[in-house]
Amino acid sequence: MNNLIDYLKLWEEFRSDAYAATKDEADRGIYTIGYGFTSVSGKKVLLGNIMTENRASLELQIKIDAVRSALSKLILKMPNNYQDDAVISLAYNAGTGAFPTLASIINREPFDANKAYEQFFDCIYQSKKPLLGLIYRRACDANIFKNGVYEKRHYLTKDEQKVFLRMNAGNDLAIDMIKNKAVVK
Repeated sequence: MNNLIDYLKLWEEFRSDAYAATKDEADRGIYTIGYGFTSVSGKKVLLGNIMTENRASLELQIKIDAVRSALSKLILKMPNNYQDDAVISLAYNAGTGAFPTLASIINREPFDANKAYEQFFDCIYQSKKPLLGLIYRRACDANIFKNGVYEKRHYLTKDEQKVFLRMNAGNDLAIDMIKNKAVVK
């Protein structure tokens, strides 16, 4: 069993037919297939493309390896395996350019795990709009980073809500979504 692969499969949920994951992506002509791929073998996914689950599993490993390679140029030394998995999950979903602050915190001596953990809560936007699904995903990515717990859940803990509110204090849309739409337990 591979925790990272199983976790990504859980969140990305295999789809054999290309689809637009959000209205924004449909408007921009961005389609997804397999386990969250918007491109396969260097080619943009197009509406009408299909993929087998077997091929998607192979492609997932290729994408993870590519993300790991890109991150190795940004992050000098990852403190442990599950923190490495959390950062790979974030980069897999948001792209490697999405978190220069996180990379600089991880590279800093002494390593501040709490500051690094908080940075996950800032990557919740698509086209400058917060998405509830990204809020839940980031909470789960952050939970891997902090506690080594690989899970998919659609709620926030009260502590996670506090961090989200602090990290997104300047964005009224994000604050409204976290206060009024996110499930908190």
